[in-house]
Amino acid sequence: MRTLPKPSFSTGEVLLKCISNYSDTELLNRFTNSKEEIVDWSNFLEEKINNNEVYTIEEGVTPREITDTEMVKVYKDKFSKQKQPGRTYYDKLMNLPINDMCPICGYRTVDSLDHYLPKEKYPIFSISPINLIPTCMGCNKKKFSDAPTRPEEEYIHPYFDNIENDLWLYAEIIEELPISVLYKVKPHNSWDDVMSERVTKHFKRFKLGQLYSSYASEELSGKIFSLKQSFEQGGTSVVKRELQKEVESLRFSHVNSWKTALYTALYESDWFCEVALDYSIEKILM
Repeated sequence: MRTLPKPSFSTGEVLLKCISNYSDTELLNRFTNSKEEIVDWSNFLEEKINNNEVYTIEEGVTPREITDTEMVKVYKDKFSKQKQPGRTYYDKLMNLPINDMCPICGYRTVDSLDHYLPKEKYPIFSISPINLIPTCMGCNKKKFSDAPTRPEEEYIHPYFDNIENDLWLYAEIIEELPISVLYKVKPHNSWDDVMSERVTKHFKRFKLGQLYSSYASEELSGKIFSLKQSFEQGGTSVVKRELQKEVESLRFSHVNSWKTALYTALYESDWFCEVALDYSIEKILM
């Protein structure tokens, strides 16, 4: 779960760009007349996000002069579609993540744009920049069209929630062979109860534990040969030093990564450093 800079362009700016090539004068006028209303609702959404009150927003709201179908079609036909005027903003949003990494899971490549509040239920926010989050398709599909019903169910929002520097992701080495790794959330001591539950629910909803465990297994299969060599040449102390250096380097880059949590857990596991590495690689991994 990684933070992103809030989009620098406004809802009003996006709307005017999207409708700029409408040939239907009557529809163009209705959207132009609705601009202030759409902008006000976008500002209302931001206020609710900042106050953990997104769950209180009523579903199905549309501008007085615009139908829900017309509102959604602006996104589909004028914002997300190639060679349409609003596409420039779609591309700007897709370029927000560093190294194209999904802010929801942190590790798969961004290849879709997700509505924080689903456009089918909240058409008024179809083209609001703060409601549009670049994600990987895996996270996008797991979210479906769910919407929160209480504060604790509000997903972590990468434009407004920054928990990157609060250590919350931990891994546990299951002390039996073949080796396996379990990931879990431990709420940071600076968080209140709502934030603690939000992060925990987010972690479970997007199945991040299973995803990270899969990555960890792949990482171990490529690293175990080197660790076993270190163990055979210098014993537990050499392995510990190697793992400690890895942890220090990874923490400098990203405190809450599956890799940082993995190497921290390996370093802290006396069983792994003293017992597991005494077995054959096949026994450790298979």
